[in-house]
Amino acid sequence: MDKKGFSLTELVVVIAVIGIIAGFAIPSTITLGRRFVDQEANNVVADLKDLREFAIEKGAEVIITRTGDNSFQAFIDYPGSNQDLVINYTYRRIVFAPLSRVDPLPDETGSPEPDGFTFPNNEIHILRYGSLVNPGAIFMRDKGGKQGFAISILQSGRIKLWKWAGGWR
Repeated sequence: MDKKGFSLTELVVVIAVIGIIAGFAIPSTITLGRRFVDQEANNVVADLKDLREFAIEKGAEVIITRTGDNSFQAFIDYPGSNQDLVINYTYRRIVFAPLSRVDPLPDETGSPEPDGFTFPNNEIHILRYGSLVNPGAIFMRDKGGKQGFAISILQSGRIKLWKWAGGWR
């Protein structure tokens, strides 16, 4: 007798295997998205640290200005030179704005502002030796509003990333 097709047992086994594979894949995809947002926050910190180091190495002043919901611009003023440099930074997975309810940072660099920046005139002014004119903080969140971050920058130039998990850590 010539049979065509699959038995019910074979179909159930295939569906069970697909379900097990999906059970492992879906949670890892969700955590992967969170890791991308964490990495983006770390990228902002790395960019700010690079600009501070550049100011120290070149003896230049750097003024960083928020230019959009997820971008800022760095204006680098070389001493005694007519050549100034402007660098634009844009981030895809975060916006400069706090979560709806977060506390001020423990190092007292600022309370959350609606636009995410606590620096006067929304400008971070790094002096030639790496210190800042005014300390402050940048508050960020993912575009879905589920993860919150803050970057505090002390007057000494120290830069620290904070993550919100019911409190800053």
